[in-house]
Amino acid sequence: MRSRRISALSEVAVALAVLATGSEARAEETTSRIRIDAGGLPRVGAEGWKIDPKLAVLPSGAREGGMVPASWPTTNDDGTNEHSRCVDDRRGDVQPVYGGTTYTTRIFESGGKEYLDHVTLDVKNGVVHVAEAFRTPIARVADGIWAYRTKDDVMLVAAVDEGVFDRAVFYGCSIRQFSVASPAGATMIESSASQADEVMRQMRGDQKHRLPPWVGTEMRVVASVSRSSADPGPMLRLVITRGRASSP
Repeated sequence: MRSRRISALSEVAVALAVLATGSEARAEETTSRIRIDAGGLPRVGAEGWKIDPKLAVLPSGAREGGMVPASWPTTNDDGTNEHSRCVDDRRGDVQPVYGGTTYTTRIFESGGKEYLDHVTLDVKNGVVHVAEAFRTPIARVADGIWAYRTKDDVMLVAAVDEGVFDRAVFYGCSIRQFSVASPAGATMIESSASQADEVMRQMRGDQKHRLPPWVGTEMRVVASVSRSSADPGPMLRLVITRGRASSP
């Protein structure tokens, strides 16, 4: 689980210049502000509940003992450096198979509630076997953003597009978790489909003119937890700035 913490801050207004891919014109941004009682979020341990592997929910309708879905990246040995891929309308992700193992995440609804399953898979001869699975109850707090709480933090969950071309080189989309210290703390979530698209084309230079645009979102979220004298408890505040989606 990757997370970042920064010092506590009050609600922040964000202005984000949306990056454009190729010759596409810049689109207007939209900013929304959301305020939620953090005490009303589902509370779990740091890793969620370990569940019977047979109950694990996998992306793309995959099942224990079934074949690896065609939509999954099956290897990362082809030089593309795609570190993760979002599927199921950005409610699931899967990492490339490495050494016969991969990891998946799936957000799903059951009985009127939403959950997040983290699963470790063994893949042999193209067949999926669940090695370990954890389940976390979550609550939707905005379009494409979920949350839950632990003893000391509020955890945010969102699908993020990213591309890095530095000492490490990779691109992809993954369902990430970000921690906000409670009762006072803040963090930031950033998703950039245009950045993922740029790195993808740099990595696959001989094919870059034939590649379709990277499908994803441009989004920046400033999230904070704080409590004023008028609040019943710690409040989760989100300032969400969205740009265009980079789908064709």
